[in-house]
Amino acid sequence: MIYLSSVYFGCRGKSVYGTVKKAHELGFDGVEIRQEHLPSKNVLGELKKIKSSFPDLGFTIHAPLWNGKGIQYLNTAMGLTGKNRRVLNDLFKGAEILEAENVLFHPGFREVLAFNKVLWFPRTHSPRLKMPRGIAEKRHKQFLEKAVEMAGNIGANVVIENPAPGSIDYLLKSKEEFEMLFSKMPELGFVLDISHSLANKKLDDFLKLGSKIQEVHVSYTNTDEDLHLPINLEQLQPLKPIPKIKNIPLVLEHSENANLKELIQETETVEKFLKSV
Repeated sequence: MIYLSSVYFGCRGKSVYGTVKKAHELGFDGVEIRQEHLPSKNVLGELKKIKSSFPDLGFTIHAPLWNGKGIQYLNTAMGLTGKNRRVLNDLFKGAEILEAENVLFHPGFREVLAFNKVLWFPRTHSPRLKMPRGIAEKRHKQFLEKAVEMAGNIGANVVIENPAPGSIDYLLKSKEEFEMLFSKMPELGFVLDISHSLANKKLDDFLKLGSKIQEVHVSYTNTDEDLHLPINLEQLQPLKPIPKIKNIPLVLEHSENANLKELIQETETVEKFLKSV
């Protein structure tokens, strides 16, 4: 199943409705809804309009959903704070409307949040203000347990994506760390982001998660930077052993690093790859 991330047309000025309409016209099987271009008001009304207009499209949701209340991103390691509870409520209301298959979260991180920003000391001071790892892990698990409960009520899956390279102290960066979480919470699934994996030199490791992989973000990088470039047929070959590769969303996830001609060509490449599996 070939999906398009809404960020592609969203970063080109289209509304979320316009983005889904364009993805439908291009023949995609579904859309990953991201927050970057959602309206600041009546988000749920917009999602109802989308589901009514495109009932045959599949959907996944990349948390959080922008709800116009100043919450523009999410750190699951903060646990079930008041703001995080509101994020979850809005998120699963949206997932229920769209009948979303997957609700995706980034791993939590230890940096402390304040006023919706990552809070750190001035550069002349070190280190950043961080939660103790044990506390962050406990809160992270509490948040995910609540998300799994809410997802179960609407028949959705909760999935966790491997992070991009950078200085943020994510709780889950290695295959072993993800496996440890999955052993405690077997309901969770994994999202393999190819560009993130290649930039971190972990693609081979994450492919070993096998049947845990419930979604793939399709893009490529040939450096230690997360470039999200178009991918070719040869670069897709390592995905062949994924057990459910024909039956999970393969989300083409690009912003400015692919033009429309490249996007269409990449879609044809992914189609060819799936026929060869």
